[in-house]
Amino acid sequence: MTKAPGYSSSGAKQSIECDRPLYFKLPRPELYDLNTDLEESYDCAPENPQIVSQIQAKIAAMIQTFPEQVKQAWAEPRSRKTAAVPVGAWPGG
Repeated sequence: MTKAPGYSSSGAKQSIECDRPLYFKLPRPELYDLNTDLEESYDCAPENPQIVSQIQAKIAAMIQTFPEQVKQAWAEPRSRKTAAVPVGAWPGG
């Protein structure tokens, strides 16, 4: 069983159990300055598109060196269409 963080209808934190790993595709990349924002509460990706692009390019190049099963697992959630999710909202909720 995989446990993933979630929220109840009252907004209380809880765990969600399921039979397989959960993968959430973010509607857009997120970037945080962990030197000043340990809680990851301020997404600085919009102000730093060049850094986001560099990181995405490094990840794409690195993924190509992994076994086929890993490449497929990486590609699968990215092939799904993603609906717009407001900042701070829980995906699918």
